[in-house]
Amino acid sequence: MPSSGDWPVPRPHQMWTKASSPSPGLCPAFTKPLRRRLRAVAVFVCMMIQSPANPSPALELVFMPIRAYAWAMAFNRMDSATYLASLLARSFSRALQERAQKLGFAPGQFPVLLELWGEDGLTQKQLLDRLDIEQATMANTLSRMERDGLVVRRQHPNDKRSQQIFLTERARDMEAAAKEAAQAAEQSLLSGFRRFEKELMLEYMRMALANAARGGEPS
Repeated sequence: MPSSGDWPVPRPHQMWTKASSPSPGLCPAFTKPLRRRLRAVAVFVCMMIQSPANPSPALELVFMPIRAYAWAMAFNRMDSATYLASLLARSFSRALQERAQKLGFAPGQFPVLLELWGEDGLTQKQLLDRLDIEQATMANTLSRMERDGLVVRRQHPNDKRSQQIFLTERARDMEAAAKEAAQAAEQSLLSGFRRFEKELMLEYMRMALANAARGGEPS
C-alpha cells in the first residue's frame, strides 16, 4: 500500500478538465489509488451517518452537513409514495382542466361542488371542516365561484355572523356532466389497470389517509 505521500492530490485548477483521462471530465490526477481512498472516506461517512451516537461533539459539527447531504442524495422521489401521490393529484387536475372548462368550472372548484351537490346550503366553516383546506383558499374559491355564477351566499337564518352557500341553477344542472368528466379524467390516469389492481390501489390510499388522520401513529 502506498504511503500518504504517494496519494496524487490535484491542485484546485486541475480538479475538472477536459484533458484525456480514463473518465471523461475528470483530470488524470484522479488515479486508482485516489479513488480507493475516496471510497474509504465514503464508507466512513456512511458509518458515521448510521451511528446512533457520535464520538465527539466537535466531530458532530463536522458531519452534520455531510449527513444531511448524504440523506438528501439517498432520497429517491420516485420511490416516495407521498411524492407520487402529489404528482397523481396534479395529473388529475390537468386531465380534468380541459373537460371542466367546457362545462364552466375549474378543477379546484370541483370538491366544493361535490359537497354542495350532496348537501346544499352549507356554511363556509362546514365546507372547511369537510374539505380540510386553508380558510384563505376556501374564501378565494367561493369568491370565484360566486363570480362565475355557480353559487350564491345567503344570510344564515339562525346565525347572523355566518352565510350559507347555495348552488345556482346552472351549477345544479351541470352535476351529471361534471361527474362524468371527473370519471373520464381519472380513467385516463388508470388506463390499463385491472379491476382488482385499481381496488387494491384505492384500499392502500385509504389506509394511508387513515394513518394521516391519526397523526401518523400506528393503529
